Amino acid sequence: MGRVKGQTNSKPCLICNKRTIYRHGRYYDYTQEIGAKSYIGGSHTCAIDPTTAPRTYKLGQLVESTTPQSAPVQSVNPGAGYTYCPVCSATMTIRTAKRGYNSGKQFWGCSQYKAGCRGTRQVEGQPAPASEGTGWSNPVNMDDEPTIEPTIVEPEPTAPTTPAPTTEPTPGLDFNAILNGLVQNTIAQQVAQEISGKIDGLEDTVKAIATQVARDLTPRVHNISVTVGTAAAKTMTGRPHMKFERLLKSIARRKHVWICGQAGSGKTTAAQMIAEALDLPYQEISLGPATSQWDLFGFPSPDGKYVEPATSIRKVFEFGGILMLDECDNADASVLKAMNSALANGFATFPDARVARHPDFVCIAGANTFGMGWNRIYVGSNQLDAATLDRFKFIPFDVDEEAELDWAGHDQKDWVEFVQKVRHAASERELRVVISPRASINGADELRDGDDFDLIADEYIWNKMSVEDATMLKAAIN
Repeated sequence: MGRVKGQTNSKPCLICNKRTIYRHGRYYDYTQEIGAKSYIGGSHTCAIDPTTAPRTYKLGQLVESTTPQSAPVQSVNPGAGYTYCPVCSATMTIRTAKRGYNSGKQFWGCSQYKAGCRGTRQVEGQPAPASEGTGWSNPVNMDDEPTIEPTIVEPEPTAPTTPAPTTEPTPGLDFNAILNGLVQNTIAQQVAQEISGKIDGLEDTVKAIATQVARDLTPRVHNISVTVGTAAAKTMTGRPHMKFERLLKSIARRKHVWICGQAGSGKTTAAQMIAEALDLPYQEISLGPATSQWDLFGFPSPDGKYVEPATSIRKVFEFGGILMLDECDNADASVLKAMNSALANGFATFPDARVARHPDFVCIAGANTFGMGWNRIYVGSNQLDAATLDRFKFIPFDVDEEAELDWAGHDQKDWVEFVQKVRHAASERELRVVISPRASINGADELRDGDDFDLIADEYIWNKMSVEDATMLKAAIN
């Protein structure tokens, strides 16, 4: 047969030796009767076995006709070396079935299996396959093979296998019922083991939950015992600020203290509790721009008598006690400067006399700043004289949020946590707004009376700031 124009290769049929041609990645049938150009789309019918289904040869792939028929199983001696695939004419290699009915048996497998070819041949000396087909019928899952290159494998002797004995069911026994019973018993045992392993800690867990619930619903009440020197201990009830102990020690040592904290942080409340704990008289004066020196020291009347106003420091200075100067940084610097001798020199000059300071006189100055002047939140604060500030020790008095929850009541915990969340967001953004514990305490009282949560939030928080700031904070906390 002459060479066809454009033909690059030709191979014979492995059964009838009829030659085919290779063109554009396919093997096509070629006969003298069809002509040189009719190989495109051609098919081959085996001359020896006409019952074989017509096949179109394509490299790495077999396309069956619409009426496929079974091809005979080919038996090849493994000692003969390479053989060719009955499907795609590629080389074949010895493989061993790993599963199924033919497990352990050897067969010839196509080296183009990974490309899609499933051609197989029987090895001489092996029993016939379980079913007919193109070679062996699914003798092994060839995806388990690590390579697709053809190799020569020497056959290994396999020991004969004995079928496993089968057990016939005994008449009268319901094996489904027995199996279900075993499963249920096993599950029951496992559940019992799980419960027994955890039951010991269950009581402690319940107690812990109950304690936490009671703790959330009950305000903390502290019993405070204070002992100064050889005096008898003083016991009092209340919820102190976190800086209470430090402030108490300072006042017990008769040291004048400047406590600085935001509005509503509990400065005056702490001063009142300390006066009670130390059993000292208490005088509270709120200072402002209109407060004068005469408000603090008194003045002479037209007839020459001494007039002591309610705001005078005279009693606690002369007879001992705690003087609380609230909003101290709002006072005029010259007015406070008149206090310098009273705080440091051991005496003070009043309109009617020069009075010595009592040993138990001590002053607490409450302020929103440290006396250095106004800021963007506390614009009314004044810059005070350095000599006045030098008379005090300074203790920061930030908001104690645990005490805030106790003061407001744990039954309104959601409200208190909401207030604190807004406060944090405003502080992070340095907004000019004060959200103090007063909002938590007063709002909690009104919520207990049945007021609406959103209404209380508007009245104590949102209405005191600009619409832009309120919108920003609402977006931040949601």
